[in-house]
Amino acid sequence: MFKRAERGLLVLLVVWCFGAASSFGEVYSKTGWEAKLSTLAHNVSGTVRIVDHNTLDVENFYYDGGGPLVYFYLGKDNVYTDFFNGLGVGPLLTGTPYSNGSLTIDLPPGETLDDYNAISVWCEDFHINFGSGTFGSVVEYELTFDATWSSTTHPNVPPEPNFSGLIGGSHNQLVSFWEPGSLASDAVETLAELGDTGPLSSTVNTAILAGNAYSVISAGAIDPSPNSVSVTFKMHSGKPLVTVASRIGLSPDWFVGVSNMVLFDNGQWLGEAVVDLYAYDAGTDSGTDFNSPDLDTNPADPITQITGYPFGGEPPLGTFTFKLICNNPPAGDLNGDCRVDFFDFASMAGNWLLDCNTKPGDPACQ
Repeated sequence: MFKRAERGLLVLLVVWCFGAASSFGEVYSKTGWEAKLSTLAHNVSGTVRIVDHNTLDVENFYYDGGGPLVYFYLGKDNVYTDFFNGLGVGPLLTGTPYSNGSLTIDLPPGETLDDYNAISVWCEDFHINFGSGTFGSVVEYELTFDATWSSTTHPNVPPEPNFSGLIGGSHNQLVSFWEPGSLASDAVETLAELGDTGPLSSTVNTAILAGNAYSVISAGAIDPSPNSVSVTFKMHSGKPLVTVASRIGLSPDWFVGVSNMVLFDNGQWLGEAVVDLYAYDAGTDSGTDFNSPDLDTNPADPITQITGYPFGGEPPLGTFTFKLICNNPPAGDLNGDCRVDFFDFASMAGNWLLDCNTKPGDPACQ
């Protein structure tokens, strides 16, 4: 509960901020948003970035130049009918191969990007989408895997507890790389039984080409455990989920990870989250301990969390910490979540008139 003076300060801060915004002008709300082009035909790929209300930059653009009357087309959404009735922009692409090319597109006079959320490399004659993407905000996260698994935390461990490399990706709701209750894919089986991250990495890359994933998340092994490893990766607001896994070393088919975790919701990025990691059984090997021989489960069982031996009743094997990276924090962002909101104002009001020179022991001064 704010004191009366703090509430008054909060009102003054809000009034000042809105007045300052109107004095200095506004930045276009979609500036910096990106669309990553899927690869549907003619080797199309690349990234399209919004510069301002009527300008686009295209980077890392690949296209073999084939197809009649091919242009960039804007659509309200990333669906066929919206591109069919969309707006053609930029130069004629037909006949000009692009390999890691770049170009700037200015919208026709009177047009803005306000009503367009997607872009396609579109063949006018045959109404075919060669590759498309949805515009959205792009941010960077740091994922830290703190492994605590050891003979101290868990009595039933192999002589040298370890974890394989970390592998996964950021994606949308149209694809799932693994989830409890579902059967493990061949790629997840390979990870869980052998610690080989390659097949799952390829799966994520295939989803990127199809427009259903945005980035691969990959980090090195932890050997031995306890230890930690960190990796940074990019997220797109149109692909708000993250799935990551790591094999529990020397196990039959056990792993840790998160599945379909939401990092963007209700228009906001999650600032920080810590997830406890418990063991999952991939359901592809029937071994019961770290000394079991290779015993294929046929037919395979669904992925399940292990609640009994050798992990039942024990603490987690570690944690995943997801932290939003704010490279250019706005003035007034006190909690590091890349935005200025009432949480920042509340912190400022709570420390009103605090003097760390006279009160160095105050927690806010630490």
